Amino acid sequence: MSTCSKCGISFTCGMVDATPEEACWCTQLPALSQSAYLQDDAKAATCLCRKCLSERIAMQQKDHSKTG
Repeated sequence: MSTCSKCGISFTCGMVDATPEEACWCTQLPALSQSAYLQDDAKAATCLCRKCLSERIAMQQKDHSKTG
């Protein structure tokens, strides 16, 4: 099991916890920019749970639509 670096919930990360034949569920989602992995305290986040990763993707897309 992995722990979400944002909310602390335990979840299965296919990149860390699964067998090599199994792709992680996160690979089906849009990619985040490197800066999107930085937390508020400027430390890099590791794996994020589905909810937190989806929130970061939505935030990145919203920010991109404002500047793009």
